[in-house]
Formats: sequence, structure tokens, C-alpha cells
Amino acid sequence: MHDVYEARGVIEPGCVAMLAKNRTEENLSELRTALERSRAVEQVPVKQMAEQTAFHALIVDMVGNQTISVLSGMLRHIIDVAHMAHVESDAGTPAGQEALQKGFAAHKRIVELIAAKDVERAERLWRKHLLAADDYLLQGDWTLTVYDLMA
Repeated sequence: MHDVYEARGVIEPGCVAMLAKNRTEENLSELRTALERSRAVEQVPVKQMAEQTAFHALIVDMVGNQTISVLSGMLRHIIDVAHMAHVESDAGTPAGQEALQKGFAAHKRIVELIAAKDVERAERLWRKHLLAADDYLLQGDWTLTVYDLMA
């Protein structure tokens, strides 16, 4: 799973930088709508995690590169399979709530940086956000490999 997160850490920050550089008003509107969907389900942790995951997909897809979208989608699928049980078991716990709140705050801030076309700070924030998410999601004993998950 460390390999999967490393690959995501290469793809997503680059997408954030490209989006910050080339974003449109329509992109900003879609990102803000996605934030509102996440905010609307903040009391339902599993649904909010799904919205936060969808937010990551939205950012990647907005770049408009089909190959990157497919690769990122494959990584997200592996991550979802590996961690859904962890997310469900952690839903509503202090650690789970803190992770969701920090995730939402990072998503809100990234929209601000994309709106400002602040490429460097947006990319740096997204790297930091992904590292924090990786640390949270990789808690525990991960002996399964991607091959085990997909078998």
C-alpha cells in the first residue's frame, strides 16, 4: 500500500498545480459545490469520507488528461478497497472525526489557492494533505498487498 500512496502522491499534487494554473470559473463552481456536498454530510462520517474521496477524483478529472484520470482512478479503487473497513470502523471516533475535519479544511483551503491561481502553495498543500491522509489510513498492520486485495 505504501507504493500505491507514493504513486498517488506523484499524480495528485501535479494535477492540483495544473488546475491552479489553468482553472476556470466553472471549475471553481464545481469545486465549491463538491465542498458543500461534503459539508452537508459532515454528521455522517462514511458519507463524508465518500465525498472527500470524490473531491480528489474531481480535481484529477478537471485537469482533462484521460490517461491521468484512468491511472488515478485505479489507485483510488485500490485505496477504497483497502481502507473502507478501516474508515467504517473509525467512523465517529475522535481520530476519525479529526481526520475528516482536517481533510475538509485542506479541501476548503485548496479551493482558495486554486481560485487565487497560487500554483506553488496549492501543490505544496496538497502534498502535505496526502501525507497526512496516508499516515492516518496506513495505521495498523498492513500485511496485505495490492495483489491480495485485487484477487
